Amino acid sequence: MISLFLSLIDNEDDRSKLEKIYLDYADLMKKTAFYITQDEYYAELAVSDTLLKFTDIIKDIRTSNEIELKAFIAQVTRNTAKNILREKNKTDRLLELDESKLSNEDIAAAIEADEGYAKILKIIHSQPEIYRDVLSLYYVHGYSLNDISNLLDRSYETVKKQLARGTATLRYILSNEVTI
Repeated sequence: MISLFLSLIDNEDDRSKLEKIYLDYADLMKKTAFYITQDEYYAELAVSDTLLKFTDIIKDIRTSNEIELKAFIAQVTRNTAKNILREKNKTDRLLELDESKLSNEDIAAAIEADEGYAKILKIIHSQPEIYRDVLSLYYVHGYSLNDISNLLDRSYETVKKQLARGTATLRYILSNEVTI
């Protein structure tokens, strides 16, 4: 499993760092995720998603303090597992709906909402990295400002300002229908 994630990283030192994290903390990640999800499949999915997140921020992960690193890995894994459960519960609720009760307007609204979400994702990914990371973690992954601050190793005030500026850019682009 780890080889896929390692292939996403260009720098050899960063690959080694991710591999060491996986080898040293895979059990912790699996146990933490299983504790939250109570399901083997979703626990594995949470571990995979966590590793994927780590490939994006591997340069910023500090491995010098083992206690801090362990807490960080557990926190990210826990939040990832919670997000997976939220998505699973949302999907389960949608599946429980009686399809015959859905009108064409309801279906059109759902499609429009998905298109709007895709549009916002596209705008977020077009932002400079300094805003993109904060916007993505906040709006897409549902992290709090404190969690983002810890995850990116930035001060709370810095993250708050980056979120405000990135959100202002999002609003501007959406209100003016600026194409990307």
